[in-house]
Amino acid sequence: MTESSSADPQDRLIARLRYRAGDIERRIDHRPTEFSASLSGLGAAELFTRGRSAVRDLRRLRDGVVDGLLATADDIERRMTTPAARPLPEPATAAALDAAEARLGVALPPLLRRLYLEVANGGFGPGSGIIGIRDGWTTDHGRSVEDLSEEMGDSTTEDPRWVWPAGLVPFVDHGGAFGCVDASTAEGRIVDWDPDDLDGRGPDGGWSRSFHEVAPSLAAWLERWLDAPAAVDESAALMAQAVATIPEVTRQHWASMTPEQRAGYGLPATGWGSALFGEAWGDDPRDQG
Repeated sequence: MTESSSADPQDRLIARLRYRAGDIERRIDHRPTEFSASLSGLGAAELFTRGRSAVRDLRRLRDGVVDGLLATADDIERRMTTPAARPLPEPATAAALDAAEARLGVALPPLLRRLYLEVANGGFGPGSGIIGIRDGWTTDHGRSVEDLSEEMGDSTTEDPRWVWPAGLVPFVDHGGAFGCVDASTAEGRIVDWDPDDLDGRGPDGGWSRSFHEVAPSLAAWLERWLDAPAAVDESAALMAQAVATIPEVTRQHWASMTPEQRAGYGLPATGWGSALFGEAWGDDPRDQG
């Protein structure tokens, strides 16, 4: 459909966002993998249990026990490089937005309300996507916009000098830092908050320096995202590289065996490294002797 040049700018922006949100590959910049999604929300005890299990598996591999471990490694590699399937939420209702604003204690900028009502209840946009109100898109730890706002409001319990700015609503998780929309402005200027800037120096311990305006309005912020080249998710590439790296201790373990010992595991006399680890073995010549 051809858009009229006289169409309302917000209408055109929302039409572009709907189209972009319909593309699962591009609706957000950073899609979590199946592996990272399986870890999100786990408690410390369960993470510790999984870590101990991984250590046991590595010891078995070091000791030459490979039954089932290669299949497990292949499955982990697949999950580390496969984006998790996470459907786009349905749009929010006007009643749900009214309830969210009552809980937040602020009126959301008109454009943000339209995004929730007309595109989706979060799950699209820069970074890991705009976080929704209750029952919408959440952070990896299951937090909604309302949850985050309440948590940020408790900042004075950590330091009485840290008073969260009135009207600033966190709505994008940047992995510990947050993008926020300033609901005290009709345009909804965008401000990033990064706790790494809290260095303890100055009269407020770095609190004022931890906030940085990144766009004068929500519309400008979204237009910039829509017009930018596709983002490259370097984390997925790094994870794939880590999985493909065979530790030297493991290489030495297998190289120290006699051909007869390796044959006991069903490995050929030459090319056993490639047979055992596939492309991850690389051009290491130790499997040729």
